[in-house]
Amino acid sequence: MSSEEVLKYWEYRNTIKFLLVLVGLWPSENPSRVPRLLSYISLFLSAYTSFGIAGYARLNFTNIHLVTKSLSIMGSFLAVVLKLMSIIIHREDLNVLHKFLDPHFNKLLNDPLTSSLVLNGLQIRRNLALTLTLLLLFVSFTYPATCFISIAQQYFHRIHPITFSIPYPTVYPWSINPTKFYIIIQSLIETAATVPLFCVSAGVDSLFSLYGFQMIGQLREMTYRMTHIEKITDDGTLVRECVLQHFTIMKCRDILQKIYGPPILWIMTTNAIVLCNVIFQFSQMNVISISRITWISAYVALKIIQTFMYAWTGTCLTTEDENYKNAIYSSDWHRNKYFMTSVLIILTQRPLILTVCDFAIVSLGIFTSVSSQFQYFSEIKSSESVLNTTVSYYFLLQTLQETPSVIS
Repeated sequence: MSSEEVLKYWEYRNTIKFLLVLVGLWPSENPSRVPRLLSYISLFLSAYTSFGIAGYARLNFTNIHLVTKSLSIMGSFLAVVLKLMSIIIHREDLNVLHKFLDPHFNKLLNDPLTSSLVLNGLQIRRNLALTLTLLLLFVSFTYPATCFISIAQQYFHRIHPITFSIPYPTVYPWSINPTKFYIIIQSLIETAATVPLFCVSAGVDSLFSLYGFQMIGQLREMTYRMTHIEKITDDGTLVRECVLQHFTIMKCRDILQKIYGPPILWIMTTNAIVLCNVIFQFSQMNVISISRITWISAYVALKIIQTFMYAWTGTCLTTEDENYKNAIYSSDWHRNKYFMTSVLIILTQRPLILTVCDFAIVSLGIFTSVSSQFQYFSEIKSSESVLNTTVSYYFLLQTLQETPSVIS
């Protein structure tokens, strides 16, 4: 494998590291107080802004258009809160996971025999992470950027006094008679909340893909070793190492799904609602501007990519585990009784699959054929699709919009 591919991997990894370091979530064997403080600050900012948006939705409860708009934004902040809480609670487990995967993968990169194997498929994973990051950068900072652009325009056009606005639709119990100073402080707080919204969403999602890629790399290494076992003078050490390594990967799988179970469940169960809100907001626009269409398109695209990254990683991990077991079965182990016990241990292991809180399997199936949010809790298949559920919610909102008395 060329040094260029290795360099691309390090750029991919270091970008994720940079995003998570900013919010104090990058795993470390000896974390200082600063990362923990940053993660708690990020949690506070996200929860604080979510609380304000919930107050705005409650105040405008009779206006379906404003409620759906605010709930879409609040859902993104609540997802950040959930990801932060999950990693803060399981920070030690994340450090163990990182210790198992990252150093070993770096070792594989330095081996000419395995570097080409473990880096296969890096480009598409890297492109997905980059696209997700750019879309999140655009979507996340649109709201605060609009406020600052408005202030700049008033200043250059010499409009006095300058009218300050708050980036997000928020209402707090203590903001009944807001002053100019209060609005400025509130604007700065909500602008600061945009940083964890961007960094956590892009970094945590990409970290899941990175760890899945590193686990896949180990499985490919083990597959290579088992398919070339006849070329290696071995006294049983190789097979024992593969058994122990496979056990370690299973442990990493358990840690990964424990940390990411609640966030993935949230993402999967809110997809239909998010799509419904976007469609409804689009239908309520009197003037369809290019900027608004661009924002909506970017928002929908990032939600699709976000879901695909999780689902595709789960499918790839299961596929590589099946390839590894097929390689073992084809390695002439039955001719050597010395290897038989170790090999049988591997072959009788359950498939390496990722699950969401023990309810559903993380695979492309949940990306393509889940009909409603309740089917994420069970694996019942239906003829309906996400689109059908979304349209049903959409018509419900249209009914509420046309008959305000129902909710007033």
